[in-house]
Amino acid sequence: MWLVLFWLGLFMCINIGMLVRAIYLGMEVSLPSERRALLVATFPTMHSRDWLELYKAATLARHEPGVALLKIGDSTDAVHILASGSVNEIRADGTRLHRTASAMWGELSYCTEQQFDGSPCQIVTETTATEIVLPYPILKQLTARNVRLRAAMMEGFVRTAGLKHGLLLDSGASPHGDEKLSALESGYSRDMCKTAP
Repeated sequence: MWLVLFWLGLFMCINIGMLVRAIYLGMEVSLPSERRALLVATFPTMHSRDWLELYKAATLARHEPGVALLKIGDSTDAVHILASGSVNEIRADGTRLHRTASAMWGELSYCTEQQFDGSPCQIVTETTATEIVLPYPILKQLTARNVRLRAAMMEGFVRTAGLKHGLLLDSGASPHGDEKLSALESGYSRDMCKTAP
């Protein structure tokens, strides 16, 4: 009898512990207003706790105006998110796009496992700018153990690609010369984003 009660008590404690952990992980965390604004603009469906985990794993880099952060043809080994300031995105055909906080680059190479590597644009800081740098290996580690973070991050990547597509159309340039954006349009990048490790 005592043995049965012991096991029942043990299982109850385990279940209570799992419930408390699930509630804790589901609770939003307090974020400074500028970080919350960046979260909403970049990954609107991401949980604040996951954003905090992503932010802690990242490296922050501050740049003066006129610095080339990326050149046409460069390979990328990280996702870069503009946290503050502004940059000019200059395409190979001379099209110039003004980008502000929440702009990112390197995300489509990550989604396609670098099958479309080689930047189609140059990124040059227009003002003093701060970027969040997330190396691909770190992203793979984080998303491998956190499905919720992975889903929200990939959704944010697809939204960003769509925004770039819209900006190119608005500027009068054709986005169809960009292999990465064309892949997204055909649905290939969406499939890759669902299955990327």
